[in-house]
Amino acid sequence: MARGRGHPRPRRTAVRRDGAHLADAGQETGGHRASRPGPVRARTGGRFVGRVHRRDDPRRPAARTDHGGRTRIPGPRRRDRPRHRGGAAPRRYRRPLDRGRRRPRGRPRDDGHRPGGRARGTGPSAMDGDRRRRSDGPRHLLPVPGGRRSSTRRPAGADDDARTPAHRGRRDELMTRERAVLVLEDGTRYDGWAYGARGRTLGEVVFATGMTGYQETLTDPSYAGQIVVQTAPHIGNTGVNDEDPESRRIWVAGYVVRDPSRVVSNHRANATLDDHLVRDGIVGISGIDTRALTRRIRDAGAMKGGVFSGADAALSAAEQEQLVRDQAGMAGASFSSIVSTPETYVVPAVGEQIGRLAVLDLGVKASTTRYLAERGFEVHVVPQDITPEALQELDPDALFYSNGPGDPAASDAQVSLLQDSLKTGRPFFGICFGNQLLGRALGFGTYKLPFGHRGINQPVLDTATGKVEITSQNHGFAVDAPLGEVVESPAGFGRVEVSHYSLNDQVVEGLRALDVPAFSVQYHPEAAAGPHDSMYLFDRFADLVRERRAGEPLDPATATATTPAADITKEAN
Repeated sequence: MARGRGHPRPRRTAVRRDGAHLADAGQETGGHRASRPGPVRARTGGRFVGRVHRRDDPRRPAARTDHGGRTRIPGPRRRDRPRHRGGAAPRRYRRPLDRGRRRPRGRPRDDGHRPGGRARGTGPSAMDGDRRRRSDGPRHLLPVPGGRRSSTRRPAGADDDARTPAHRGRRDELMTRERAVLVLEDGTRYDGWAYGARGRTLGEVVFATGMTGYQETLTDPSYAGQIVVQTAPHIGNTGVNDEDPESRRIWVAGYVVRDPSRVVSNHRANATLDDHLVRDGIVGISGIDTRALTRRIRDAGAMKGGVFSGADAALSAAEQEQLVRDQAGMAGASFSSIVSTPETYVVPAVGEQIGRLAVLDLGVKASTTRYLAERGFEVHVVPQDITPEALQELDPDALFYSNGPGDPAASDAQVSLLQDSLKTGRPFFGICFGNQLLGRALGFGTYKLPFGHRGINQPVLDTATGKVEITSQNHGFAVDAPLGEVVESPAGFGRVEVSHYSLNDQVVEGLRALDVPAFSVQYHPEAAAGPHDSMYLFDRFADLVRERRAGEPLDPATATATTPAADITKEAN
């Protein structure tokens, strides 16, 4: 009787070396297996020991000699065994009687079934079907609607639509055939696909190195007037939500990505990045080599550019280049009136209130006011054009200047307001753009960086402690102040030193006045997105305000100059 799947394992009668049958002695042996372990390697009298050798069984076929000179008894091969449907085997192992032999390996099935035991869309290669199949084109080219589909791509099944909500499903429409082009002022052109809104946008082309936090980047007012290039190749996989924005809208002038995600994969997401860009009218481009573009900006510096899609993509190359060159540059530009709040609003203090804080909105982020309120400040966010009289009427215990876009050389009114506040002994803390304005108020100049600092992994050295902080930065201008020495303020505010500087290019990243209660940093301690190495600065500011309200003079430790930056660098090396 032929055995098939689902039948009980039969007893096998084995023969001992002395000719006795084990079954006769009441010992039951195991059934035949497709892959039996090899015999024990030790030899006794030319025979393998450890179990009954096959050649001792008279029912076995004739012996053969292998390449090593050993005698082998061939057994029935698995593919030669008769196959029956059986009745006791699990469902996944049952085979219909009308189905023939197993298909050769590598040949596609013609019965509409998937290989057993593997779910749709899974496997080591993340591709359906045999993983050794090759697509029709290079792997880095994503398929587009209307184009040639890869032979490995499975047509969408009827159950795909019920897997996830509409905003979290596959977005093939992102990979559109609609052309777009990025044009730089030096004539360099990058062809790609339209992404986000259609039309044209102009601005300064800069790159951001953060691999995460793209929603915070897009809603950061400091990026106003700039076309942001994401160096990370894959953007948009977590979608957008209502919890992470840093302001009321997207502020970037344009957006450049390599591979926009076609699938939103985050439980907090309520929209796709593409929908968010379309909603705010942000023109973008995808499918270009952002690595080559980043190297171009690094070598030639940030430059004016434009993204053209839709009807504007049909303009001639000469017309597009002329539009790019004719736009105003970032040098001398002022965006404070665009990004600032039109009227004052208040963020209540969390817990015990330590004082009233006036925050000059030059492009403030939501996380900044939240962290200040958590330190006990009643935060009054005021417009960027507030007058000295209005500020005096508010009578705050301290003054804070936020981050913001533009050239600090174009903000004379804010510099004058800060100088008047410093003369009264009011504590001051500035971030990013506020650091540049403090530098100007103290009498130092500012200059434009070749390609700026934009990312969430910028190393900064604290000259007071010698510690290195990994910071989040977004600035294209810097303060021109000497490193490693204490100097007199050219504007008459006493001694000043550089408290932090960049380890990449020795750019000033922080200032500290020794004779007035004022300090600032060029980076973003609120770290949205980014590391939290510099959160202590908010606590330092709160302690400074408490001391001044109590009538205490400046801390002697604060008024003492720190170790020169050059010496700390030598010690660290």
